[in-house]
Amino acid sequence: AKTDPLDARMLSDYGRRYNPEAEPAPSEEVERLQSLAGHRDHLVEMRAALKKHLAEAFDEAVIADLEETIAFLDTRIKAFESRIAEVIRQNQDTARDHALM
Repeated sequence: AKTDPLDARMLSDYGRRYNPEAEPAPSEEVERLQSLAGHRDHLVEMRAALKKHLAEAFDEAVIADLEETIAFLDTRIKAFESRIAEVIRQNQDTARDHALM
């Protein structure tokens, strides 16, 4: 939110001049998908960082632990991908939009 009077005036002038249409709030399904996809992306980033660390590791215990953790993340990523696909299938509009992508 803009609190500076100059910013407020500029935003007000913009609104009067261009009269932009309000965008509808995202649906619950879209918010759910964004949350699931964001978490999946975070897991993928964590896995990538661990794979980089694995490539540089020398100690067998560290290597074994990293491989185990990466395998766990692989499982969690697949689970979230399945959940995302399930949410898409449950909502016809979302499924149609997804098919168009």
